[in-house]
Amino acid sequence: MGSTRVTKTKPPVTGTAHTLPFDRLSPRDFERLCLWLVQREGYERAEHLGATGSEQGRDVVAWREGKLWAFQCKSVQRFGPQDVLAEINKVVGLPNDLRPAALVFLVTCDVSAKTRQRARERCGKGMECRFWAGTELDAMVKRHPEIVEEFFGEVGDEAIEPTWWRRFRRHPLVFYPTVAFTIIAAVIGVLAGLASTGADIGGAREQLQQWGVIRAFPPERRGESLIVIASFYYSEELPNTEAHHEIYRAIQEAKEDLGFSNLRVEVEPTRLRADDLDGAQRLGERYRASMVIWGADTGVRVTVIYLNLKHPDFEAAEVQISETRRTQLANPSGYAEFVTQDLPSQLTFLSLFAIGQSYFIEGAYADSLEVIQKAVGSVVPGTEPLEGLADAYFRLGWLHQEPTIGDDEQAIADYDQAIALQPDYAEAYNNRGIAYGAKGDLAHAIADFDQVIALDRDDAEVYNNRGIAYAAKGDFARAIADYDQAIALKPDLAEAYNNRGTAYYDKGDLGRAIIDYDRAIALKPDLAEAYSNRGTAYYDKGDLGRAIIDYDQAIALKPDYAVAYAGRGAAYGAKGDLAHAIADFDYAIALKPDFAVAYVNRGIAYYDKGDLGRAIIDYDQAIALKPDYAVAYAGRGAAYGAKGDLDHAIADYDQAIALKPDYAKAYVNRGNAYVQAGEKDKAIADFRKVLDLSSDPYLRQQAEEQLQALEVR
Repeated sequence: MGSTRVTKTKPPVTGTAHTLPFDRLSPRDFERLCLWLVQREGYERAEHLGATGSEQGRDVVAWREGKLWAFQCKSVQRFGPQDVLAEINKVVGLPNDLRPAALVFLVTCDVSAKTRQRARERCGKGMECRFWAGTELDAMVKRHPEIVEEFFGEVGDEAIEPTWWRRFRRHPLVFYPTVAFTIIAAVIGVLAGLASTGADIGGAREQLQQWGVIRAFPPERRGESLIVIASFYYSEELPNTEAHHEIYRAIQEAKEDLGFSNLRVEVEPTRLRADDLDGAQRLGERYRASMVIWGADTGVRVTVIYLNLKHPDFEAAEVQISETRRTQLANPSGYAEFVTQDLPSQLTFLSLFAIGQSYFIEGAYADSLEVIQKAVGSVVPGTEPLEGLADAYFRLGWLHQEPTIGDDEQAIADYDQAIALQPDYAEAYNNRGIAYGAKGDLAHAIADFDQVIALDRDDAEVYNNRGIAYAAKGDFARAIADYDQAIALKPDLAEAYNNRGTAYYDKGDLGRAIIDYDRAIALKPDLAEAYSNRGTAYYDKGDLGRAIIDYDQAIALKPDYAVAYAGRGAAYGAKGDLAHAIADFDYAIALKPDFAVAYVNRGIAYYDKGDLGRAIIDYDQAIALKPDYAVAYAGRGAAYGAKGDLDHAIADYDQAIALKPDYAKAYVNRGNAYVQAGEKDKAIADFRKVLDLSSDPYLRQQAEEQLQALEVR
């Protein structure tokens, strides 16, 4: 049975404001824009298949590092799970030689975390899935002004340059001579002025740079991130300790350690006062920089500001660091430590964290993990908690829980850090609870969910998550109470209905279980787990036809759903259709090679076919995967018994009963083996045990008939 967890709370996915008007583009023009973007993001041999009308889920294809990438271009108002699954199914159905290694969705609207997760689950491990959606797409396009100009014209240009300048610039025969003459005249005038006052002509270039007449270095290039560090402002009586160069050095070292070729750090001669936010923004715009750092030292206070211009909605996008104890006047030795160690490490953290967030919103989780780990590792131990540090650890925890990374132990350690820095971080408690649950540590999981509820009593998803933990403990009453509360708070929470149905199923109440599965499906028709679970309930009721229909639907929605294949295989087996049963078990095992239940069920099917050798092989594999699996030992015992190998059969039944002392069927089978072995007293003891343990009419009848045959009254 499959429980569905509503949330592992995802870090926010945000981007720049004032998004481009993608809705004004025709579908064909939007696909052309996507083609341009793919090419400018470094992909090679890009082709626009959408223009041919036979794209089969691939509007654009391109190559990168020897792998084929497919891009789907969607100019839509909404893009939900059903939409994305329909597109992925087209690609999954392609022949192997045409199927891409990665699929990227370029979507004009925002795409929810649930939709992204469903897409990645559907793609599985064989195909990477990414999203450039909503504000992410907007930010990526804005990195390429030529795309903005080509596709949005005046709309795009308004964010870049004034109307009069744009009109003037579009007349090259007038524009270029005029600009050249103006620049030459200005330079001559400035140099003459400096010379007339006796100024150092050698310092004229730096002065021109500070005035913005010329740039000190090239602006941010296509596909790179530029960090501009303004030269620090110092009060006149203070020595210039060049803290900006210490920051530059630290970020540059981190960049080299990471092997980043698309990150550039530059020091700019402009000096800005700490409160000159407008000046910092103008400086960033001059270089089209992603980030700007500037600061001032007055002798009694050191103030440094970090500003993320590219993604102002990111966590820690604007941070001010202020130091009044370790200053040049109050504590010179402490000041030296602050300027050469603490301050550079803090600015390195902020810069790398921003880059890590950029990778995150692009779905490049492995890159995001590497960069954010480097970011938190750059923080000097013992320094005061820095803004954004708790959020960075939270993102690391989330990333470590991703199926492609799958390190719950490290996720817990990351959430520990986030909670230590921010004790009321409800999302961190929730996700840590999920990680504990995945490890089987249900007590800690429930404690964390309790803490979330104490912080926010109206969070329906957390009640759902705690219900899952209680159900895993076998405390179905508390689980159902939590699902009830989740539904009371959020009546359209399909996952809670599904999970409550599973709790009722585990209690043996198939009628109420099916009612809840019906409700879950009505609320969320694409919830594959609810169809699969309802199929299992119908199977247990003996309605094999309806069970198979539900498993079919679950598989249609989620073609890599191993549990549904195994369930359908069991239903086919119960109908006597062993060929279809074995085919489904084969597929379930191919999807999930550690699926012990599927090996047992396939072993049963082979047993029913009379292929005892293959049945034993499957039971062996199930036991290797799950050494405490009593059903596998009992199944193997039956196969050995059918082969006449009573010693091995009895040994397997012994092990099954040792693992599960109330396993009535194993007692029946061992009793039968003892009868065949001529051990009457042991057989009688086993059949009597069945009558003590079981209320199952079929098992009781077998035991009573055997006792009568043995002339036991």
